[in-house]
Amino acid sequence: METLSTSPEYGRAIKLLDADTPREVWVEARQNLIGASDIPVLAQLTPPAWGSAFDMYWKKRLGQSQDQNPGMYWGHIHEPQIMDHFRFEHPNLNVVSGLNMILGHAAHKWATCTPDGLIYTQGSSELFSLLEVKTAANGKYWGPSGSDEVPDHYHAQCQWQMMVTGVPSMWLAVLIAGNDYREYILTADLEYQAGLLNVGQEFRTLLLNGTPPPIDGLTATTNRLRELYSETVDKTVDLDAELVDDYHRAQDAVRIAKAQLSRAQNRIRDSLKDATRGQFLGVDIVQRLSYTRTNVDGAELMAKYPQIWAEVARQTTVDVLKPLAPKKWARAWRCSTTTARRSGRTSREVVRISTRSSAAPKRFSAPPRPSRRSRTLTRHRGW
Repeated sequence: METLSTSPEYGRAIKLLDADTPREVWVEARQNLIGASDIPVLAQLTPPAWGSAFDMYWKKRLGQSQDQNPGMYWGHIHEPQIMDHFRFEHPNLNVVSGLNMILGHAAHKWATCTPDGLIYTQGSSELFSLLEVKTAANGKYWGPSGSDEVPDHYHAQCQWQMMVTGVPSMWLAVLIAGNDYREYILTADLEYQAGLLNVGQEFRTLLLNGTPPPIDGLTATTNRLRELYSETVDKTVDLDAELVDDYHRAQDAVRIAKAQLSRAQNRIRDSLKDATRGQFLGVDIVQRLSYTRTNVDGAELMAKYPQIWAEVARQTTVDVLKPLAPKKWARAWRCSTTTARRSGRTSREVVRISTRSSAAPKRFSAPPRPSRRSRTLTRHRGW
């Protein structure tokens, strides 16, 4: 991939690709580049449903483009109108679309961005600032217009663009719920940008070495694994002792958490009595919903009206893990590894002996859930 141009009109960035570049070159180039929309996912700052590092690794390896949902589609449709309104609000600025180019960091060409808008002062060709355009269904996590209070993943995306181009600040314009226009001014945070750069570098190293990131519990990772191994073979695989222990610990944690949640819900029900809402310090915490729901008995429908059932029946693919180990065996396994080291026996021998013991199983607590509002990169565990 050759550099097309270096110019003050792109700040310290280098234009790597533009509208004249063949599409196949664009697709191939994106496989080895880390863009502004990639970095929030890698830093674990996006909502869980938005993707995972593991899924992104395979998308880049296989040359797959990002899935577009209806929200993204309509967001792209409305971007030109939002940009036009920004131009109307700032007649002294020259806003040029940057959607048809990829800009790369001068020292780290793999670190790229495709700004929605490049901003210049009237009569100047030197890059002054950037514009990012968004749409949002509601104002959750969005502060007042003129502030820098934006959702964490968009904050990271903008910081990455400022790092690539070297601009000291940039605008983010958002249209909320179709009728609430707001503007935000974000200032470059060099320490934060350095953290993002490290995250991107670690992922790129894995990408170049052909090493997938560690498995996490995000939905995108689950779907990717299902896609990678969609065809199954009727065979048995020996699992690692640590993996089995982790699986059983997680099952225990879920069971305990469900019991704790059920107890808390019952206590709230008792506090609500016949009320429908509960609040704390003037903020609504819970709402009781009580209604009648009508369901169709599929088995009865199939028995009485098989032709109608055949017309409306829909097939779905089920791909889940079903626990098979008996509870008694599972309890014994939790301490088998330590006991095996001390006795010199194999883990399977220890399991056979331990199943005769009546000792109560050890209980485990679920780890605390980190705050999703934190802008630090401490949530990134590293690869």
